[in-house]
Amino acid sequence: MIKKAKKALILILSIFLFSSCTYRSLVNVQKSQGESVSITISDNNAKYDGELLTLADSALFLVYDAKLLEISLSKIKSVFVHGFDLTNRKFAVMIPLVLVDALMASTIENSAWAVSFGALIPITVYTFITSGPKVSFSSPLDNGHIKKLNLYSRYPQGLSAEQWKKLLQFYTQEDFLTLSSVLK
Repeated sequence: MIKKAKKALILILSIFLFSSCTYRSLVNVQKSQGESVSITISDNNAKYDGELLTLADSALFLVYDAKLLEISLSKIKSVFVHGFDLTNRKFAVMIPLVLVDALMASTIENSAWAVSFGALIPITVYTFITSGPKVSFSSPLDNGHIKKLNLYSRYPQGLSAEQWKKLLQFYTQEDFLTLSSVLK
């Protein structure tokens, strides 16, 4: 009986140990720029990759080819934020948790307890697969999407007219490029 209690204690401690081991990169936290995004346009499926500056009520602002580009939200088919897709990392963390859970379920003699611990495996898998930051946004971009997507921008609070003017001067532009001017 004492051996089984020791095994169970070791397994429980292992679960806590494995669940506290996570991988987090500080690179994203320390960035002073907006995130790298891919924008797909609904008219022609063209893709524009660049740094996300900010979103307004009707437009998204992007640094594209070292120029400031303004894209109307109505023209956007989808937006994908690079660097935050955790799918591969999720599986690397999930596998040890599932193995410990399966091992713990196999050491319990009472079948009701073993079944309950075995039931944790699909719950663990589902939680890991469905969790994580939202990195893909599709049209129509409503206010909820804009708020979430703006968290990845360099200026989530927006800019004043004077700040926009200075930014345009920095990029040696008089006005923002539009999709029609980029396609020429």
